[in-house]
Amino acid sequence: MPQIVRKMHKANAAAQAAILPKIPPEVLDQLVKGPMTAEAVEDAWRTFKKALIERALGAEMSYAAAHDWKIAMNQFAILYQDRFTRTQP
Repeated sequence: MPQIVRKMHKANAAAQAAILPKIPPEVLDQLVKGPMTAEAVEDAWRTFKKALIERALGAEMSYAAAHDWKIAMNQFAILYQDRFTRTQP
């Protein structure tokens, strides 16, 4: 790997590390109760990663669902606008 590419790779890694949020020690204390084997670390990582992805996708899905609902309401109002503007006798 040329030296320029290595410098860019190191700079990117440093920039991404600066963006990552700090995990509070209390959270780590809940996850790690004592010495762990490699398999236990892998299991904890998979569990944490699954929960993180589900939380992120849940937020994304709820936003998408609300957005789709608003689009559907607007389309309904355009198609059936006479139901909303007609006065009752």
